[in-house]
Amino acid sequence: MARLVAKSPELAGQIYELDSPLLTFGRAEDNVLCIPHSSISSHHGEFKLDGGDYRLTDTGSTNGSKVNDTPVTDRLLRNGDLVLLGNALFAYESDAPVSNTPAAPPPLAGERIELGLNQSGLGRPASFVNLVAIGKPAKITGAKLPPLLIAALVIFLAGAAYLVYATLVG
Repeated sequence: MARLVAKSPELAGQIYELDSPLLTFGRAEDNVLCIPHSSISSHHGEFKLDGGDYRLTDTGSTNGSKVNDTPVTDRLLRNGDLVLLGNALFAYESDAPVSNTPAAPPPLAGERIELGLNQSGLGRPASFVNLVAIGKPAKITGAKLPPLLIAALVIFLAGAAYLVYATLVG
């Protein structure tokens, strides 16, 4: 049998048994699973039995759903998945046997691997994220004085020149 085990302090140890082919869930009491957490929408989504595990479908909730820190609208859950509904964290536990379907085979030696590229077809893939915490240095450009400061400087120099002239002539 599958279950959601609450990990958030607000729901401390609550266990929600997934025991029907279709379970609606949300904050409202008319859901099959009523989860009283302020970040969960009234009618947040549903769990639907799909093989031996449940499929999580977010039905347009306000705060969304994530599985293993990835935003989802529809996702088949697997034993051990961390499910975030709004801001409430749950662990999905299932007795369903883990599928032995192998992942894609590794490439053969010398085989060319195609990577997703950016819009222009060159360079880094569009999904590339720079993992370096140090940013690029700012470009240094010539300092520019504001026009008001330049005008004040011209007036000051003109006044100083007049004082020197008046002192020498007068």
